Amino acid sequence: ILTKIDDVSVFNDTCVRWQINLGRINPQIAYVISIKGQRLDPMESVHEETVNLTTNSRTPEVCLALYPGTNYTVNISTAPPRRSVPAVIGFQTAEDDLLEDDGIFNISIFNETCLKLNRHSRKVGSEHMYQFTVLGQRWYLDNFCHATSFNFTTWERAPVVCLDLYPTTDYTVNVTLLSSPKGHSVQITIATPPAVKQTISNISGFNETCLRWRSIETADMEEMYLFHIWGQRWYQKEFAQEMTFNISSSSRDPEVCLDLHPGTDYNVSLRALSSELPVVISLTTQITEPPLPEVEFFMVHGGPLPRLRLRKAKEKNGPISSYQVLVLPLAFQSTFSCDSEGAASFFSNTSDADGYVAAELLAKDVPDDAMEILIGDRLYYGEYYNAPLKRGNDYCIILRITSEWNKVRRHSCAVWAQVKDSSLTLLQMAGVGLGSMAVVVILTFLSFSAV
Repeated sequence: ILTKIDDVSVFNDTCVRWQINLGRINPQIAYVISIKGQRLDPMESVHEETVNLTTNSRTPEVCLALYPGTNYTVNISTAPPRRSVPAVIGFQTAEDDLLEDDGIFNISIFNETCLKLNRHSRKVGSEHMYQFTVLGQRWYLDNFCHATSFNFTTWERAPVVCLDLYPTTDYTVNVTLLSSPKGHSVQITIATPPAVKQTISNISGFNETCLRWRSIETADMEEMYLFHIWGQRWYQKEFAQEMTFNISSSSRDPEVCLDLHPGTDYNVSLRALSSELPVVISLTTQITEPPLPEVEFFMVHGGPLPRLRLRKAKEKNGPISSYQVLVLPLAFQSTFSCDSEGAASFFSNTSDADGYVAAELLAKDVPDDAMEILIGDRLYYGEYYNAPLKRGNDYCIILRITSEWNKVRRHSCAVWAQVKDSSLTLLQMAGVGLGSMAVVVILTFLSFSAV
């Protein structure tokens, strides 16, 4: 016998009734009620349930445990072995505004700075307000603090909020559901990565060793900058300078002056720790005065001037170009300027008061240990003639070191010797001695010949 189920209807939002016609008898009939519900929020799972009911009523009814605000399809049929044509009814349960919200939710992170809030409550379609409290700090900066708070109102069950956060910062984010009676809160941590874009622009040098630049990201917010500096000299292959250090600044236009050596080519890499990309700038420092010549000072009065020992200077402040030996009247020692370019050669000297250059040696021609120079040896050193000193005069012997690079010339000088009442040089005295011996030999030979 096929049981026919008719007039299926819904009452009290979640209750279902129907009718059957079996004649005069009222047997006990078992029913199978299949429930399938789809929540209005597509992110929620489907509600599926099966309810069994046994009754002898001709108008059976049952109240189901259904979710509010849900679309349901209810299928009613008799349980085996009785057969029936299933009756199907579809309906939507009403939203219960009086249903208490448990306020429970969780948070997931995506795209580094975006949050998705997933609520667990069955209540849908109502407005909710979330309070965000954000605190960010950087491990490498003591004074850095990024704090902000705001409220966010939404009707969505799974709203998304993207935060405006600084790179390379450790954040604590506290989210509270204000519309919940319990004020449920969730706290998460976010560590933002370094920025993939450049945060430094308009870098330039000034005052030879100083740098200034523009910070793109920082507006009165402290930032740490990492410097990596390499220095080299083409004229001094063994020279190499490398420095690494950092500074902190909250300026939009920071400046820093570097401790650089003179006469050196530098590459400077500068990077904000909040960024992955450094900027590189080249600097060249001008040469300064060479080190003072290392000389053994002699003071001679009425005797010959000994050989002077020339030691090679170290190229600390720039490449050494040449060494010059200058002969000046002793009276003009106090007024002599080391930077003077007016000294001429001995033969071009128009006045004894002007002095002259007795010798010039290129730096490459000076041995690494030392070499000796005898004033007045009548030899040419470069373009200059080393003339003998005039007898009976007072002289000052000066050694001048010249450094030249990038069209800049610098000098340093040292008094090498002072000569008063000059006499014959050692070479001249040796010549006179040999001449005297020759005269004696000739006279002796003539004497023997006369005999």
